[in-house]
Amino acid sequence: MTVFCSDVPSAVPELASIKQTQDEVHSGGKVYVGKTMKLSCKICSFFPAAPIEVTWHTRDGQILPSDTNDALPDPSGRYHVTSTMTHCPTLQDLRKTFICEVKHPSSGAPRTAVWTLDDLVSEPAVSDIRSAAPTCHSGDLVALSCDVSRLYPNTLVVHWYKGTSLMPGSMCGESLEEDAASGMFGGSVQLSFVADAGHHEEEFRMEMLHCGKTIDRRFRLLLEGFPVLGDIISEPREPSYGRPVTLHCKVTSSNPQDVVVRWLKGEKPLEEGQGAEPRITKKDGALYCSLQITPTALDYAKAYACSVKHKDMASPIKKNHYLALLGKKRL
Repeated sequence: MTVFCSDVPSAVPELASIKQTQDEVHSGGKVYVGKTMKLSCKICSFFPAAPIEVTWHTRDGQILPSDTNDALPDPSGRYHVTSTMTHCPTLQDLRKTFICEVKHPSSGAPRTAVWTLDDLVSEPAVSDIRSAAPTCHSGDLVALSCDVSRLYPNTLVVHWYKGTSLMPGSMCGESLEEDAASGMFGGSVQLSFVADAGHHEEEFRMEMLHCGKTIDRRFRLLLEGFPVLGDIISEPREPSYGRPVTLHCKVTSSNPQDVVVRWLKGEKPLEEGQGAEPRITKKDGALYCSLQITPTALDYAKAYACSVKHKDMASPIKKNHYLALLGKKRL
């Protein structure tokens, strides 16, 4: 609309719809608590270029920081600007109305565009998995849990896994309550089961889905009285073809009389006299296992393993080691 005042032409500014973006990339275009939100509004087709005053505020009168670029001409000779407001929302901003208000000599009253924050997400803080008891034995009731805080909305989907197997829902639970002051939710998610020998050294995983994002935490369960394998150490650390190298592995936390230790090449057990010299020494309640070999080109990218079988376990546990050999030697 063009109006004339005292023979000086003027054009009333037109405001486009307010657009929302967020500095940090999030799935689904959602607005997150504590993440900088940007609202922008394009104001066009006004004349003269100045003065033009742009203010951002909420419906309740809170003035918000903003930035407006210098007026630029369009092909018709009128002008346009873009104004941007930045804000770090809290949960109290949910369903608030944000207003871009423009004052210009061509219009008697301010022109406005409005935008309402209808959806807001607070990404939960999730602790590491912890066990309720400092030590666990076969036959004990094991209780694993994660603390959850700063959650909104309260729309969690939680799964627990043992290795790759989904744990039954009857073993899982959650207790979340709303904090009256912040409006956010907090509490814990839990997994309870009776431990047996097959759970030793198993990795348990908690997978939490919230508003399109997945959070996971992992925990390795160690049972008292069952063997724990240290990392395999190579001596020297950088072996060479044709020169002897010794692999060392320490086995602790178990009665040495209750375990059988074997060295493997791939899946094949190594015995003395097969180009390898395995040794097992008992000391201070631990087993010190070593294997001496002389690498050839056939050892390149091949795994050696220390395998330990406890008398109460259905299958052994093992640690793999790949020799840090240079590129395969020509035969």
